[in-house]
Amino acid sequence: MQKRRLYSSLSGSFFSLFVLIWISSCEPTTSVFDSSDVQSTQKILGVEFTKTEIDTMLTYLERNRKGFDSMRAIPLGNEVFPAVLFDPLPMDFQLPTLPASVNQWPIPQVIRPERDEDLAFCGIPQLAALLRSGQLTSVELTELYLDRLERFDTLEAVITLTTEMALEHA
Repeated sequence: MQKRRLYSSLSGSFFSLFVLIWISSCEPTTSVFDSSDVQSTQKILGVEFTKTEIDTMLTYLERNRKGFDSMRAIPLGNEVFPAVLFDPLPMDFQLPTLPASVNQWPIPQVIRPERDEDLAFCGIPQLAALLRSGQLTSVELTELYLDRLERFDTLEAVITLTTEMALEHA
């Protein structure tokens, strides 16, 4: 729990420092960040940093300020639409189409195990065969795994168990 609190406060601190950089970098400037800038920000955020941490931050703050200055050097007109979607594919790139048979694997003939607990150790092709043949329903399978998640919670594999949503989707 302490780690979450620490991460939460650090992420908030770094976000606020980012906002400080952004606000202070609305115009290109030749001024350099100094420790008094970080100390002022500490008061606003209600956090404290050591001298070593402040010295480390100053290096990053200055580098980020220079990065913002270089981005502002690129002229952008008002007609340029902001990037709201990242698409790594080159313009006019077409993904090859695959035949439908590529996405299917052979479904084995499977008989449902006598004990439901044994279903948890079946592979995906076996579970697909049981579902396709009607020997198992998606609700039964969902309930089985939800029960296992509740019983074996010591694994901490799930942050939030949404039982109702899982059953609705099943």
